[in-house]
Amino acid sequence: MKDDGSTYDRELAEILSNPEFGIDEDSRRRHLRAAKLSATILTWLTIPAFFFAAFFSDSYPLVSMLVMLSLPWVGVLLFLKYPVLRMFHTSKSQRYAYPSLDLPFIMPAGGVALASPSFGHLISPAAAVAAAIFPGVLIGVIFIGLIPLVRRNPGLWFFFMVFGFFYGGGALVFGNAFFDRSKATPHWSRVVGKHVSHGSRSITYDLDLSPWLDREETETVSVSSSLYQAKTVGDPVEILTRPGLFKIEWCTLQ
Repeated sequence: MKDDGSTYDRELAEILSNPEFGIDEDSRRRHLRAAKLSATILTWLTIPAFFFAAFFSDSYPLVSMLVMLSLPWVGVLLFLKYPVLRMFHTSKSQRYAYPSLDLPFIMPAGGVALASPSFGHLISPAAAVAAAIFPGVLIGVIFIGLIPLVRRNPGLWFFFMVFGFFYGGGALVFGNAFFDRSKATPHWSRVVGKHVSHGSRSITYDLDLSPWLDREETETVSVSSSLYQAKTVGDPVEILTRPGLFKIEWCTLQ
């Protein structure tokens, strides 16, 4: 569909006549330019940061996690500073006068989830999912409450509930392992297979481990590239388990 400019012209007229964006037309134009520039910069910082977390979180787990955790809060600050910002333009063929800011919320939710396994493997992923419900809802409600645009638009509430689940769940797994100072309990297993999975945005290194602890079947575990390269089929693997800061048991492999 060819854009006739009507949407852009209508929105620009709204912006330039809205006292919420400045005391006169010149100040509203400056507000709009600054909002567009800030949204563009944050968006273009978010994209490489996400791919860094997807591909290099094993090598730089703390950096990846802290960057992913920080980006949405920078987005909140921009929404508070520039009320002209919007989210989720519906048509790629239309021109919009209102600048959009959504990737700094979408990508970090996935980035936090991708980076969190770098700090340790969950013994029971189902327990982590259940534990993530409350912080996920809480994070979603906080973001809804902080951003006036979202607060006024119930259509965005569902997105921020989903965002909160992945963002809050990833942060929970990170904090559960990173701040756990308990003594590790050693267990032993053996590599019975290994393989690499190539996704559209990441590479996963998997080891197949013989049954250990109370497991009765072979288990596939994603590991760092360095551990994957160091292990061959038949090698022993030491598994160190810890109870977790939030009582979500987790382990590391050596």
